[in-house]
Amino acid sequence: MKKIIFSVFVGLTMFACRDRGHSGHDRDYSQGVIIVNEGLFSGGSGNIQFYNSSTKELWDQVFDSVNNRPIGSIAQSVAYSNDQVFIVVNNSNKIEIVNRKTFESEGTQYGLNLPDEILYWDGKLFVTEWVNFNGDRGNVVIVDPHAGTILKRISVGVTPSKMAIINGTHLAVVNSGDSTISYINIANQSLEKTMEVNQNPNSVVALGGSKFAVLCGGNPSWKGKETAGSLHFFEFGNETSRSVFSQMTYHPTLLCKNANNQLGYALDGKLLLMAAGSTQVTETAWFSHPGISGIYGMGYNETDQHWWISDAKDFSSRGTIYRVNQNATITDSLLAGIVPRNFGFLK
Repeated sequence: MKKIIFSVFVGLTMFACRDRGHSGHDRDYSQGVIIVNEGLFSGGSGNIQFYNSSTKELWDQVFDSVNNRPIGSIAQSVAYSNDQVFIVVNNSNKIEIVNRKTFESEGTQYGLNLPDEILYWDGKLFVTEWVNFNGDRGNVVIVDPHAGTILKRISVGVTPSKMAIINGTHLAVVNSGDSTISYINIANQSLEKTMEVNQNPNSVVALGGSKFAVLCGGNPSWKGKETAGSLHFFEFGNETSRSVFSQMTYHPTLLCKNANNQLGYALDGKLLLMAAGSTQVTETAWFSHPGISGIYGMGYNETDQHWWISDAKDFSSRGTIYRVNQNATITDSLLAGIVPRNFGFLK
């Protein structure tokens, strides 16, 4: 097992930061929205922003401002517990652990190989790990953030990414590199089964009980033979139905669920929303806007009852985040960092 390496900052000094000269030390970060911006792929650093839901303020570079150091390259995903926030930094092969209220660093977990997505469940962190870009199988890494140890690596498919907790007993993992789903028994910390799906599974959502849904993007034309995306439904780790998009050029991403149990996903810069309980994909846009060049990140915030949509623009300048209400209308937009990817909706 690999130990956590703690970077403790004692007696932090106040300094002028990029957010209107505010150091960020006297703010409360416990409730609101964490915005994870990847930053530039080469030579850059990620940017963690925080949206204060009460005041509608957007605070920039909060990790850097509070801890007086950059978070690293590339900020990828976020999870949280009652008292801590966990941020995956992909190229830096680490998880930054901060206090949920103050955002002060409480440790850095190293020993990871290209970590991607993260979940917090029952006192443990579950992290997907690509390992390399050579087509080798990746892992789900189980971390005890309190003891600072890596408990186990579970070998899964190629390029594992999004995960979902199913019924509190299993973990469903999408493996985009070999078009499979890994179904992990949480209690035994072991792979229970592997299911094949259509090409390029990219997201998974728990539907209640032992049911879950997996969205596949299909193969884009640049990968060779183009294939359409599809939506797959499972119960107890067995596929019960699937629905395939009608056009080979339809490659959906970012499956999410709102408070009304409606499934939504992104397609060609638009948000599509299915009827609650439906197992048939819709190809009709529920929300679109001519100013959005593409949807790179998306999530539903139950607190403000808005869809949060990020547009990475040209991937080298600052992006934009749109808050979309239940009437498919933009409430407001926020200036994001470079390549806004993920959201953490703190309640």
